[in-house]
Amino acid sequence: MTTSATTYRLSKPSGRSKIPGSTLTYMQTRNRMRVFSLVHKELKKSGLSKAELADRIGKGQDRIAHILAAPGNWTLDTVSDLLFAINGYEVDYKVSSPLDKPARNQNVPDWLSAPIKKVKISDPTDIKVNLRIEPDKDSSKLVFAF
Repeated sequence: MTTSATTYRLSKPSGRSKIPGSTLTYMQTRNRMRVFSLVHKELKKSGLSKAELADRIGKGQDRIAHILAAPGNWTLDTVSDLLFAINGYEVDYKVSSPLDKPARNQNVPDWLSAPIKKVKISDPTDIKVNLRIEPDKDSSKLVFAF
């Protein structure tokens, strides 16, 4: 019995094959989080308060607080209003394919792959353990080296 979570890789849509609903949901959530993060980053950078933002847009403070509380399904007009009111910016649209980028988290960081230094211990009560974790080349398991 396996207890690890199964992860699925995204695949590029092709032909008339239906895209799984979970894939569409993932991409929608990813887009919402990016816009939400962008608006919050610009608001923080501007030093503007939510009350000042509400006044600029002409909406109640409670409405602005609700909008900025979580990454909802904002309309393009809402995003445009928020960014323009915050700092006079407009959204610059571009498209990219996340599937054309190399897989992330597949490389071992430098500090993890550095050679282990051997130390001669003169006092056995002063023992330190070095632990190195490295991927096994023949499987997806990690190997622990002491």
